[in-house]
Amino acid sequence: MKTRVLLLHALFTALVTVVTLSITIPLIGVDGYFNLGGVVIFSFAVISGRFEFFIGAGIGSAIADLMTAWAFYAPFTLIIKAIMYIIVYLLYKYINHNLLKMTVPFIVGAIWLSLGYGVVEVILKGQAMFWPALIQNSLQGFVEAAITILIMPMVAMIKRHLPKLT
Repeated sequence: MKTRVLLLHALFTALVTVVTLSITIPLIGVDGYFNLGGVVIFSFAVISGRFEFFIGAGIGSAIADLMTAWAFYAPFTLIIKAIMYIIVYLLYKYINHNLLKMTVPFIVGAIWLSLGYGVVEVILKGQAMFWPALIQNSLQGFVEAAITILIMPMVAMIKRHLPKLT
């Protein structure tokens, strides 16, 4: 792996952690917190054009959890956010219709986030917590998706002006 790509992995991981921690609003009725780290994950899945950055998405998000009162979510977050990156990356790569390409990957990523944390709440606290967790995490996921969709023209411009990562 080239030094430049390795450096980008480290920078991406750190950026996910910092943005996740920059706004932490505790969720009501369930454990966890509202944050905007997903915007970085969604955007970088588009900009990087590389599959393996899912590792930084998971690790950066898990590090953020470890630095908060919700450290027990870190292993789950590692998996959920890594898979979210993969979903967005693959959908963005293989959808050919421009309007769909600029919206669907982020909406599906938000759905995955919501369902993933809903299942985590069931594992940790029981079946009754699925719907509250789904609602709370849907808010976060769809806000992140909406922000990403709104900034997609800027993200696309950044992607065009950056050298290809090889």
